[in-house]
Amino acid sequence: MLSQLTATYHDRGWCKVERCLDGATVQSFVDQLKRELRAPTVQGESGHDYRAIDLEESATWFRGTERRVVEVNPPGEGAHWSRIERAPRLVCALDALLGTWELPRNDAERTREWYCPIVFPEDPPCHTLTRPALSGEATWRDGFGDAWTSEEDEKLRKAARARPVDWKGISSELNRPVKHCRERWAAINPWAPDEDQTLAELHKTHGDAWSLLTSKLSAAGFEARTKRAVRARCALKASQKTINETPTLSNWRPVNRRRCLDRGFHVDPGPGFPMEGLRTLKGDRAQGAVVLVVLSDWPSNGGGTCVANGSHRWVREKLGEGPLPHSELNRWAIAEVARRRASRELRLDYEEGHGDVIEQICAKAGDVILMHPWAVHGGTTNLSTMPRLMANGMARVCNPGDGAFLKRPVGAMDEAAFLQMAAPVAPRVALRPERKSVAYVHVPKTGGSAVEAWLREAWPRRITLSGHHKLTLKDHQKNGGVVTLITLREPLERFVSTHAYWVHGAADEPWHRRSDDWVPCLGGTTTDFDLRSLTGFVAAARAGAIDLEAWDDWFGCAPFKRQMDWLSGGDVARAVVIRYASDPAVFAERVGGAVRMALGEAGDVPPMRVVNATRRREHCALADDDAAWVRERYAADAALWDRVNVGDGGFRAVF
Repeated sequence: MLSQLTATYHDRGWCKVERCLDGATVQSFVDQLKRELRAPTVQGESGHDYRAIDLEESATWFRGTERRVVEVNPPGEGAHWSRIERAPRLVCALDALLGTWELPRNDAERTREWYCPIVFPEDPPCHTLTRPALSGEATWRDGFGDAWTSEEDEKLRKAARARPVDWKGISSELNRPVKHCRERWAAINPWAPDEDQTLAELHKTHGDAWSLLTSKLSAAGFEARTKRAVRARCALKASQKTINETPTLSNWRPVNRRRCLDRGFHVDPGPGFPMEGLRTLKGDRAQGAVVLVVLSDWPSNGGGTCVANGSHRWVREKLGEGPLPHSELNRWAIAEVARRRASRELRLDYEEGHGDVIEQICAKAGDVILMHPWAVHGGTTNLSTMPRLMANGMARVCNPGDGAFLKRPVGAMDEAAFLQMAAPVAPRVALRPERKSVAYVHVPKTGGSAVEAWLREAWPRRITLSGHHKLTLKDHQKNGGVVTLITLREPLERFVSTHAYWVHGAADEPWHRRSDDWVPCLGGTTTDFDLRSLTGFVAAARAGAIDLEAWDDWFGCAPFKRQMDWLSGGDVARAVVIRYASDPAVFAERVGGAVRMALGEAGDVPPMRVVNATRRREHCALADDDAAWVRERYAADAALWDRVNVGDGGFRAVF
């Protein structure tokens, strides 16, 4: 079987090693990709910023004219990375093909060794015309730095219409860099139809030579455009064409990252190999074999990589004429695919005809694709409803020699070991796994602002966020089995914090000075008391000048006991009560542990940024008798606090 596999590798230029990784390893990779999509550790090298994405929520996926491919560069940390290096079947296959080899991991301070291109569906499910922005979402804006004013735009318009355009003069007048001025002009200057037509003709003639296109467009008498603006316009037009054609597609098509159909073919250079480095028949230690780790099922039309079968032989013949810089070899390979397609020497795997075939790879999660370093390959449209996931790396050759590794024979012992080392079949990786329904009820003055903001960022769309008591009883009854998260605070401490909020308010606008929002329960009957003083406020409450219950309700600070009784009246499986802590680090640790327990997950969580509730205020202390009166007033809350304020961990499940 191993001999057949290596024969296929040398014949087609790639082979599939089935059942390399078990389901747990695949799921660990997918979990890491989810975290990276929410908050990337290292930005992608493609230079494309993207918003926060949730693989489990199609509303956050790309659609319309947006790109469908996102790269993440996950750090090589975790047991799943070491399992790749030790996967028995992969080890046997690479031993047979390369001899001595290594699979370096990603390191933030070194060359990127692995990247994970995620291909989103062309027509995502649950299509919506609009969607709310996610926390941490990157947004593009016209111009750079400070926002452009209308006066600056008008000066820019007048200056940019001069011939030739004095960009240095404009830059000096506006006190902005030349690049920023040119990009701003491109953003506010619409493209005319005849300009689009001229650009299309130039692009058809000269291809992706962006500097040449920019100069020829300007020489034709049109507005001065930047190379970046010209490239973006070509990409937009190609994407619009893709949008028009995609709904009618019944089979996959090759596509590049800017969604131009029948484009995107290339030869991988290998990590760290310079684009102008010479490719030779002897190969290079950086170019052993392309390793594609399949992290989701790749069905037909599901966005799997496509390979021009036998294309490594074309490249061998070309390199036989002499060494070539990688960039030049890549351009030749792209042109060769186009030439062979036009002459019908090369066809897609579902097209009738003769000659070589461009085959879309179909595979199962846990398989590994090994590809010849000279194979010409590219991306395809994803016509399924789920993202296609994989990790793309390159095995390095320790002893490249004279290129013998490119046609290494297979030994008998390798064959025997390979047959015995199949991993268990990896179960289908669920992007939307079975999970518990979790809701967070924000009780005011318990650190809820910090918790709510953090949950929205760390677990986007995983947890229902109620706001101040907005999760209704009906919602609980409708979602039976929900786990409710709630933060509680020592009653006296919460009372003091509520009074401080009333005095200080938000944005330096104290509540007690808002005549239009005068608290009804105060009603002007408290002129004998200094309500800004905590002692005076308690004295007014003890004297009956303040309806404390009405005051609580007006601020949304109803007693805990009433809140818990209200919650337990619904169909609630359980509540996880988190004890507030004034120390931000301690509080964050408690919240993280409670969330992991509620979700039934393990592992590290991102740090919580503490806001509002834990910001420092002037410490206020009450006399012992006043403090005792407040605690007695909130006796039910105190009893509930005592009930949950036991044990370790800072949180407690209340059934």
